[in-house]
Amino acid sequence: MNQTIKDFENNFNFHLYFIDGNHENFDLLKQLPQNELGMGIVSEHIYHLRRGRTYNIQNKNILALGGADSVDKFRRIENLSWWKDERITNNDIKDIDTTIEYDYVLSHCCPYSVFENNKIHLCTLGNIVDDENEDFHVSEKQLEQVKNKI
Repeated sequence: MNQTIKDFENNFNFHLYFIDGNHENFDLLKQLPQNELGMGIVSEHIYHLRRGRTYNIQNKNILALGGADSVDKFRRIENLSWWKDERITNNDIKDIDTTIEYDYVLSHCCPYSVFENNKIHLCTLGNIVDDENEDFHVSEKQLEQVKNKI
């Protein structure tokens, strides 16, 4: 275990839960052992909440929907600084339980309608995002389906 994780675990008395986004090393995330709840175990106190799964943490129902599309993937190297698994897929959302009342939905990006209503404020994407390109906004469109479903 690297020194940063040891320092974290020695100095804090809480758990850290995270979702993936884009630019993650998905090969490493897939190799993490899982606990009985299906969380990836980084260490005794650090857990990866896997996509499309519901977790009950401190009596809160949490839907984990990490993932996002890299608008700069053309500048990246596949399986080194960009992974195809970053994108939210139909498979990630197909088994979401719509009967559960979720307290939190954790996502790295937002539903498409939220993006559309706020894109003027997302100036960092101004010169990169090509709204006409169907390859963009796939993850946002998946989250839009989830938003409409739950």
